[in-house]
Amino acid sequence: MWTLAGLILGQGWFLWLSPLADAWDVPFHLYFSQEFALTLAEEGTRPDWDAAIYEGRGTAAFRFYAPGAYLVASGFQYLGWSAATALRATVIVFLLAGTWGLVRWMACLGLADRAPLAVVLFLANPVVSIHLFRVFLFQNICAMALFPWVLEALTRLGREGDQAALAQGALVGSLIAWTHLPAALMMGYLAAGWVLLAWLWGKTGRLAWRNVLLMPLLAAALTAPYLLEALPELDSLHFSSHLEKQQPWAHQSFLDDPLGPAALPPQLDTPPPSFLGLERPNFRLAMRVAVALAVGLALLALASGRLGCDHPVLLAMICGMVGLGLSSRISLPLWHWMPGWASLQYPWRWVWPGTILLIPAMTGWWVPATGAGSGQLNRLITLTGWSSFAMWVFTALWVQGTAIPLSTDLMERFLVGDFHYPCEYVPATCHLADCRLPRPISARAGPYHQLQVLASGEARLELRHNSRHEAIFHADLPASGGILIGWTHYDQGWALEHAETGQRISLSPYGPCGQLRAELPGGGGTFRLFRVHSPRRTVGMVLALLAVGIVIRLYWKAGSDILPSPSPSYPSA
Repeated sequence: MWTLAGLILGQGWFLWLSPLADAWDVPFHLYFSQEFALTLAEEGTRPDWDAAIYEGRGTAAFRFYAPGAYLVASGFQYLGWSAATALRATVIVFLLAGTWGLVRWMACLGLADRAPLAVVLFLANPVVSIHLFRVFLFQNICAMALFPWVLEALTRLGREGDQAALAQGALVGSLIAWTHLPAALMMGYLAAGWVLLAWLWGKTGRLAWRNVLLMPLLAAALTAPYLLEALPELDSLHFSSHLEKQQPWAHQSFLDDPLGPAALPPQLDTPPPSFLGLERPNFRLAMRVAVALAVGLALLALASGRLGCDHPVLLAMICGMVGLGLSSRISLPLWHWMPGWASLQYPWRWVWPGTILLIPAMTGWWVPATGAGSGQLNRLITLTGWSSFAMWVFTALWVQGTAIPLSTDLMERFLVGDFHYPCEYVPATCHLADCRLPRPISARAGPYHQLQVLASGEARLELRHNSRHEAIFHADLPASGGILIGWTHYDQGWALEHAETGQRISLSPYGPCGQLRAELPGGGGTFRLFRVHSPRRTVGMVLALLAVGIVIRLYWKAGSDILPSPSPSYPSA
């Protein structure tokens, strides 16, 4: 019942709104989800090349974008659902999974009686509404929803010898990394802070420390097929030039930076009416309200004496406060030297994991504790708590009510790539796509490959098969040979071979946009242009299989079910 209430308050309008809200990243995720599903169905394996975008030049975005949430969305599209409906369904699946993890975490903390309120705070979080209706960071939404599972595993790791918690943390950590690496990075830093505080507090023993160190190693091994293929090749893209423009000190994205007018999505020139006809606020204003309410509720519970002074809820509360502090400009020096933080781009990303960590403390006012104070004081605390809770839900509804529905015309444009497609995943050999430059080439989808041959004499090319990841063609060439020119961007994942002899033919980039070029032998023949996967993917598969074996062994040694009932690790607060 409480989960249903949370879904109605937090995601009811998201589910009802068709197709989606016109949020910042909706164009990209609509197009990307549809094209990923089509390419996956065509290739039959995890794809690494988006062939249609940039008028058929293509990019390696599928190799670098974490595929977890898109794989789930592809499954819904194979059921016949539209890309927009599949995105909505995927978000709900991850949020429900996160809700399950939150209930387990609350039970592990000895707070099962407060879990219903925690569920509503989780689902009707104003920060979740901002993600769904204003920015739509699809991968971040799905990955961050799983954070409670990591927190439950960390809480259980405080017990000596809990091998099942180690396995659970590794599995969920891997799933998060497969879904969104920046989210995994944030959770990793906050989890490290949790472990450090637990050690200083004397809550983590020697065996628990071993488990804590093994958990990220196992998670990385389980994610190795993706990590080993993507991370070493970031320098082959315009990724670094993109990050130069997206550093937090280059724009006002800290939570306490001055607020300007609400920015519109880049595809809109004038704001159409919102759902409730209310003025569209700067979403950082709504985030500030959410942070104030979260901190206020947590401090209310602490001041009332209902949390105690030696309970892991206080540990989570401190980590959550630190996470919220990282969204303010006072944390700017850290952004210059903390590994990986540059990829986060927006400091306000820290607000969501920070509020998740605060949820147990935010429920502390709900259940009166013996000796918490006089009856009148208890009533005042409860009244203040319910008032703040109502403001929390109202803020989420406020964000939802100022959402702008996506028009049918815009959705049709987005599905064919007619929007500002991210430049950072275009191969660096295409100098025209440097993220520091204006956008001189259209991102609109086009026909694949567009091959032609050039020769000193008569030459003819017959295309016999053309798909996203492969082209088979026959070329009649003079004895001197010819030059194959392809519209497709050059990438090390492309290979060209002579079909009759199996001989590989060298490919190279040409022109200002770094497209394919090859020298074909005299006389011609039948040739095959196709994608080849890096050997690192195979190495990653081996590592992942070994890690799966270790995880199974851990569960076997623990004598536990895959998802054991979360018995309380600590007495009720």
